[in-house]
Amino acid sequence: MKAARRAVADTLSVSALDLFASALGVFVVMFIILMPFYLKRPSVEAGLAGAEARLSDALDAAAEAEQGGAAAQRRLAAAERALGGVAAETGEKQAELEELEKAMQAAQAALAARPKPQRSTVSTAPRGGGDLAIQRLDLVIVMDTTGSMRDELQDIQASLGSIARILNKLSPDLRMGFVAYKDVDAPPVLRTFALSSMDGGNLNRILGFVRTLDARGGGDVPEAVDKALAAAVAMDWRPDANGRIIVMGDAPAHPGDQRSSYSVAEGFARGATDAGYDRRVTAITTGGDAATHGYMSQLAKSGGGEIASHRGAMIESVLLAVLK
Repeated sequence: MKAARRAVADTLSVSALDLFASALGVFVVMFIILMPFYLKRPSVEAGLAGAEARLSDALDAAAEAEQGGAAAQRRLAAAERALGGVAAETGEKQAELEELEKAMQAAQAALAARPKPQRSTVSTAPRGGGDLAIQRLDLVIVMDTTGSMRDELQDIQASLGSIARILNKLSPDLRMGFVAYKDVDAPPVLRTFALSSMDGGNLNRILGFVRTLDARGGGDVPEAVDKALAAAVAMDWRPDANGRIIVMGDAPAHPGDQRSSYSVAEGFARGATDAGYDRRVTAITTGGDAATHGYMSQLAKSGGGEIASHRGAMIESVLLAVLK
């Protein structure tokens, strides 16, 4: 009985040993297989981290590239706008050049049609200018600057420099002044630039003065034309130079002030005739109102000048008014 039990125990012991040996063998095999991967795990994790870093850098570079592309698009759009501005400015300069050429042709034609001046005891010979020249000249522009004159004011602001340069070529002894007027309900009623020689820095000063003017006010029709004309006549006119006052506007003086403005214009012209030189008041209307045209016609007639309706460029209207 004991022998049988021992045989069973031996059998169980052998089986347990076999099972243990098999498990140990499997463990050794698994250890041998997995050990390289276990040893390589740190390098794999490091490689993965490096890959993630490179991916992050690539994403950042892509974002920067996208931002750079947007900035490039903005710079391209700005360049296109600048190019368009240059093209527009070039067109404006070309148009201004064409206007200058037309004005010079009109000036030459007007001078060719003028009768030769009579001899005078007062010396009025020009100081320069060549064959195409006019006598020494004092010129004052008297301009309505109420709201309805916005386009005309912008025109004179753009062209006054060209007007002055052309007249300075024709009459090197040129002085210019400016009177801007509104109505009594839109102060300041008058803004003036005194008669000044157009050499040195005075040309830039009168251009700067005119650029500061703005077209506003003037709710009713009549304006303070009489006050503006009186301010122009009161300037320092030279006794040995021809004088021109050019009144530009689209409204008459107040009814009660019209007669006095006629008297002022007449006195300006008559005093010069008695002294042997030429002074005139010329009117340029910028609207189609019959009452305005009638008033301006009488004002010019009283001042020994002419009336003209503004058409086209202001530079042509002013030069023709001076040279007639």
